[in-house]
Amino acid sequence: MSDWRLAPTLKVLRDEINERWPHRDKTSDGTLGNASHAAGTSDHNPDSRGVVCALDIDEDLWGPTDPAPSFHSGTPAAGLVRELIANAQAGHTPQLFYVIYERKIYSRTYGWMEQNYSGANAHDHHVHISVYHDPKHADSTKPWGIADMALSDEDVKRIAKAVWEADVIPNVWGDVDVNPNVRAKNALVEIGNDANAIKAAITAQRG
Repeated sequence: MSDWRLAPTLKVLRDEINERWPHRDKTSDGTLGNASHAAGTSDHNPDSRGVVCALDIDEDLWGPTDPAPSFHSGTPAAGLVRELIANAQAGHTPQLFYVIYERKIYSRTYGWMEQNYSGANAHDHHVHISVYHDPKHADSTKPWGIADMALSDEDVKRIAKAVWEADVIPNVWGDVDVNPNVRAKNALVEIGNDANAIKAAITAQRG
């Protein structure tokens, strides 16, 4: 089908993600499926209304790790995945159907429990987000809450630098056999631009 459009709710989500991570890499972004998708069943294919109900977001949220086109892993998008699932569990985003990332799938069907994903695409360079096809959900323009109260990239970098240098993360993770600096740095890589995780770690350490 040559005449297609991205589900409005996914446009809202993409705009929020772009607002929160204005310098993110978009090499692995995707909407309309290619010939491989078209040969099978995929939310990347236009439905009966011509609506594409899937969106891929490159995992390098802080920007390309190499000159474009870059397909190398940079800042993991695990924090974004956690936010998407948490908002769905809280009932804020009934349009969300499932999320795939790093060979794991999280779906409403199974209560957002992590399950192994065995598809040909490992989704290790981008996050796949699918929404329901019915107009009530696909055409929604309500906010996803991703951009709400978001810290800027510079804010997060300053927090990360302070946490890194102050070494406040290690006791939160509870490891005693690993060098504290290594633990702090690994933790910061894991949480990436997840401001809530950074603040939670600091709060837990202070408490």
